Formats: sequence, C-alpha cells, structure tokens
Amino acid sequence: MMTAAEVLAKHGTQRAAEVVELAAAAGLELAAAATLLEKESAGGHNVWGHDAVDDGGNYVKGARVTKEAYKKYKRDRDRLGAQGVGPTQLTFPGFQDRADDRGGCFDWRVNCSVGFEILVEHMKAKGTRDGFRAYNGSGAAAERYADDAMRKLAVWRSRLGGARTTTLSPEEEDMTGEQARQLEAIFKGLTVQGTSSPEETVNLMFDRIKKIEAALTVPGTTSAEDAFNLLFARVREIHKKVVEGQ
Repeated sequence: MMTAAEVLAKHGTQRAAEVVELAAAAGLELAAAATLLEKESAGGHNVWGHDAVDDGGNYVKGARVTKEAYKKYKRDRDRLGAQGVGPTQLTFPGFQDRADDRGGCFDWRVNCSVGFEILVEHMKAKGTRDGFRAYNGSGAAAERYADDAMRKLAVWRSRLGGARTTTLSPEEEDMTGEQARQLEAIFKGLTVQGTSSPEETVNLMFDRIKKIEAALTVPGTTSAEDAFNLLFARVREIHKKVVEGQ
C-alpha cells in the first residue's frame, strides 16, 4: 500500500512529503491541499503567475520565483500591481506580506504554509466549495474555479482514500503482496447505500469520519483531532494487549 506522499508524487505533486507535513500543520485536508496546488501551480511549482499587470522587468511571468526577483517585485508592487507568487499563487498584498513576515513569500515552504492556512480559514467560514471560491476571488470566474476544484478534490480523495500518511510499523509491513492486492480490490469495489461509485463512497465515508471527529471531546485534549488521536492510540494499546494475551 502506498503512502500518501507516494500517491501525491505519482500524480505530479512537487515535494510531496513536505506537502503532507505542511497540510497537517495547517489543519487542511490533504486532498484539498493537493487540489489547491494542482489548480494554482500545476502541482506546487514555485512560479510567478500570469495576471495582467506590468512586470516592470522585475520578473518573468510563469518563470521560477527567486528571492532577488521577488524583492524587486515587492519594491514596485504598489506602483505596478500585484502578481501571483509561488506554489499557492499568493496574490493579495496582505497575504504576501503575511508570508514575508514568516520568512518570505518567495520561499516554497512558507508560501505553501500560508496558502494552506488561508484556504482553511475560508473553508471554516464558508464551507469547502465556497472556500475554494473565496480563495480565488469572486464573480463568474471564481465560481468556475470552485466547480473545477470540487471535481479535482473528489479525484484526490479517491486517490488518497487508501493511502497511509505515515510509515507502517514492522508488524503492519508484514502484509503480503497478495493481501495488498486483495485490499486494493476491496477498496475499488466499495459501494454503500446512497452512492453509485467507489469515488462517491470515499467522499461519503470521509464526510462521516470528519463529523465524528468534530464531535469528539475527551478530557485532557484541546481539540477534536487530539481526541481522535488519543482514542486511536488507546484502541491500539487494547489491541496489543489482546494479541499478547492470546
């Protein structure tokens, strides 16, 4: 079974392991992070945008972002206009400044971190689809952006549905190739009432899991995610004791 990073890399996401890390740190669903990078920079390339503003000779639209070019752009931004920057195409001056305060909008990791956080903020306020729409802007173009993002999100959720986000323990790595093939066949054949395809099933299962996670409260934890992780760890402990007692 592939890791989440391997799935991302297979389908063109740049610096996949770091995307997994940064999405988790921002609290962004990995499929949404992959969707954003696919939409904004063909998978996370650190490039300049193509907005219709004068580059002033400071950078080349579509070319790789460098620290030197960014500094020149930033110097003339108020006069020439804002351009999309980096893997998440930060364009609004306030968002670029936010990234600069964290180390530089030109920096791939900083750019991803800030972009992921902004998308999370939009999604918390407006929901998934309208969160994507707000990230892009407003008007008819933003509506089309959101519709396409939702289609891509469904594809990424399906791709990542059976992927691991961490390395398996030695005992889990003992799965044979035949067992892995059987598990993959089961996943591909998944259907539940109210869905017509494995893709719809994955989306439905994910939504249900998120609702359960959001409702969890456990003493000693500060968030639903902490509670979910704690409960999972306890289940693993119980399973280990049961196995040892057999």
